[in-house]
Amino acid sequence: MYYYLVDPASFDGKNFEFFQTQLLGLLGEYQITGEIARVTKLRRVEDLILTALAREVSTLIVVGSDQTFHQAVEFTYGKPVVLGFIPITAQSEVGEILGVNGLQEAVSTIAKRMVVALDLIKAERKYFLSSLNFSVTQKSGLAQNSQDSKILPNFLASLAGVRGVEMRFVFDGRFVAKDKFIFGSIVNTRALPSQAQPVKLGDPRDGRLDVILVSQLSRLGFWRYKKIISAGGLEAVPGCTVVHAKTVEIKFPAGVRLYVSKAPVAETPTVLGVAKEKIRVIAGKNRKF
Repeated sequence: MYYYLVDPASFDGKNFEFFQTQLLGLLGEYQITGEIARVTKLRRVEDLILTALAREVSTLIVVGSDQTFHQAVEFTYGKPVVLGFIPITAQSEVGEILGVNGLQEAVSTIAKRMVVALDLIKAERKYFLSSLNFSVTQKSGLAQNSQDSKILPNFLASLAGVRGVEMRFVFDGRFVAKDKFIFGSIVNTRALPSQAQPVKLGDPRDGRLDVILVSQLSRLGFWRYKKIISAGGLEAVPGCTVVHAKTVEIKFPAGVRLYVSKAPVAETPTVLGVAKEKIRVIAGKNRKF
């Protein structure tokens, strides 16, 4: 049984009702219709998911933003449910990762139903498919994240030539790293095209996290690597640190915010790790892993 959880508030177009009409038409065309439940002020994402689980729904399709998808991940974690995703925002990192860019491709992918089991990042009591990002400089001493999983070029420009703040990490409970960093990513998987990666990172099936830390970015380095860094390829910066681990503890400093797709999700000190159970999700042929 397909259960469609629709979050109209996350739609960034002009006419949601027209979009929904298109969606219903495609669901009928591909013969994957099912119950449709819309998120409202009185019917939250959590409430609708609990309803779906009570009805023993086997396939939950999230129609919304990356934030809506990660909410669904949080409330279905450990449950025998397959998740699908239809992004309704112009830019969706999760949509790119899963290979469901646009309404037509997303519905077609769900109809083909290729289910894969993927790792998740556990951040405190929440779970995420993609990556967590942070930034910190000597000027502020606090997180000044780009608020996007893809570091924005204008944000990078402001950090060109700036030295970082001392941070302390513990990997897998044994290995300690202490240095000055300006920004970094804790990657489970990401939307960066594979051909742009100088190092193969972000496989959500390998049971580990890829930690990429940048200690300094000169002005020359910024202009030289601007394009690939703005796409999220921090490992392209000369002298960056790349660590593979199952758990990542950020011990110092306090107050650095970690972001996923523009939303703050945790604050240091904190411990991140690979979740014990995988998520089962529908992915397309254009997926990024």
